[in-house]
Order: sequence, then C-alpha cells, then structure tokens
Amino acid sequence: MKKISLTMIAMFVFVSMVFSQSGNADSNPILYSSGTSSSIVPVFTPVEATHGSQYLFDGWVKGALTGVDGTVYNDPSYGFDYDKMAGTLLFTKDRKSAIQVDNPKIRSFTLFDKLDNPENFTLVPAIDPAHYVQVIAEGSKYRIFKLTLTHFVKNNYHNDGMTSTGNNYDEYVDDYTYFVTINGAAPQKLSLKKKSLREVFKNDVDKLNGFFGTYDEPMDDNYLLKLGDYMNK
Repeated sequence: MKKISLTMIAMFVFVSMVFSQSGNADSNPILYSSGTSSSIVPVFTPVEATHGSQYLFDGWVKGALTGVDGTVYNDPSYGFDYDKMAGTLLFTKDRKSAIQVDNPKIRSFTLFDKLDNPENFTLVPAIDPAHYVQVIAEGSKYRIFKLTLTHFVKNNYHNDGMTSTGNNYDEYVDDYTYFVTINGAAPQKLSLKKKSLREVFKNDVDKLNGFFGTYDEPMDDNYLLKLGDYMNK
C-alpha cells in the first residue's frame, strides 16, 4: 500500500468538510480531490505574451453547484473557476491552493462574473461526455447549449529574412459549437445563421419568423437567449 503523507491526509480531511447541504462544513461532502490537487494557484493570466486562457475567468469568482442528488452547495467564501481544456471545475478557499471537483458528483454549476451575471453549466453526455456545456436558454420545449473546446497553439513565428509568417506568441484558442434539444430529444447542431435556425425550428417556422421580425440584432449568445425565451413561450 502506498504511503500517504500527513499533508495529503490533511487535504482530504479538509476537502471532505467543505460543503454540507446548506453550504457549511457539516455533512454530505461533494467537493473533494480525486488525486488532483496543487499547492499552487493556476496561472489565470500568464506573465508571458500568451493570448487567451485555458480558464473561463481570469480569477476566482463566486459560484454554486448542484450535486447529482439535487442538493445545492453554496458558500460565498469559496472561489471557483472552470478549466476549459480539462473540462473540470476548480475551487479554492484560501486562494493559495486549487482543488479539482470530481465531475461525476456534479449535475450542474453556476459561476458569476465580475458583474454578478450568472453563467450556468451542465453535463450533457450526448454533446460531450468530458466537458460541461453552457446553458444559453432553457424552457419546456427548447434548450440551447454552447460547447467551448479550448486548445493550445504554440508560437509558430518564422522569419527567413525576406518575409515573416505565423504568430510570435503562444495562444489558447476557443472553438464554440451550439446545440438545441427539442422536447428532450437528441441534440442538434446549430450555427449562428438564419438558414440553420430555420432548419432546426422548421416545425415552428411561423413563430421563428415572428422572432426574426421582432429582433434584428447581431447573432451571438444574447441573441440565442432571446430566441430560446421567445420560442418557449
């Protein structure tokens, strides 16, 4: 049997006491390390000229999560962030160490940006079994999701003395894919084009045309939020 240091034992005891049903350290632990912990806070803002980030936010934010049993865990003293590359939720209490939450224990979670706007996430295995998707719109009939996959692109700058190509910086690049579910059916891909919207909402085309006539705005997340709310009325 492998020896476990007192530090690791203390970490497991600490994490097992993090949240109770009311958000206090009493019972029903859900946040714990599954062997993935660090005494160093993730570098949200790299010191080099790296563009983008593997994390959703550039620092710890407020958050809440719902366990698979429906229990809500919320403690305003804790900080959260989402690792877009690994597809995992991180939390901290002391801002000096980060602990990864085990995905199988979480049904959904909400993170609040600096303006206190909520961003809701849930796991939809039919879309991606390893990454959470953001819930853009939700209703009795239609649900709209956004999947973000982030990959790292190494500096590829080249100068042969005559011409130069590539970028002279490392970069984290986000790729976005949108999905719609109708009455709980299998997710369908959705692009930010009217042609795609007409195909996905073909059974509600009159209502969709009513939305087009009401909202003439750039197609982005906020546009899809309004679309989902409108189509679910």
